[in-house]
Amino acid sequence: MKKLFTLLGIALLALLAYLAFWPVSVAPVAWEAPPDQGYTGDFAVNDRLTALKIVELEGRSGPEDADIGPDGQVHVATHDGEILRIEENGAITVFAQTEGRPLGIEFDDSGTLYVADAYRACCRWTAAAR
Repeated sequence: MKKLFTLLGIALLALLAYLAFWPVSVAPVAWEAPPDQGYTGDFAVNDRLTALKIVELEGRSGPEDADIGPDGQVHVATHDGEILRIEENGAITVFAQTEGRPLGIEFDDSGTLYVADAYRACCRWTAAAR
């Protein structure tokens, strides 16, 4: 057993010597970073959100997600399971009720609403279901 450990020790030392002293063909070169361009292009300062209008959800909490429906109106999902339609004038109507907790909503091209619900899994609402 002592001979085995001695051989393993010698092999390990030989491997370390090989890795430490063997020449490699890599020649490292320092990289000089270009000068900072500042906030330009995609990173330029903008004011697109200065006219943002906050819409109160009448005591509801959320939304977790929002999407534009086939009617062109914004639809949002609240924590209590409601999918709300927000009209251009700011009026809020209940579009659908999942009786769960919708985490994500998405309309497809035909107007079907798909809801990823934390309690009820994936749900689908079509025009007939409303």
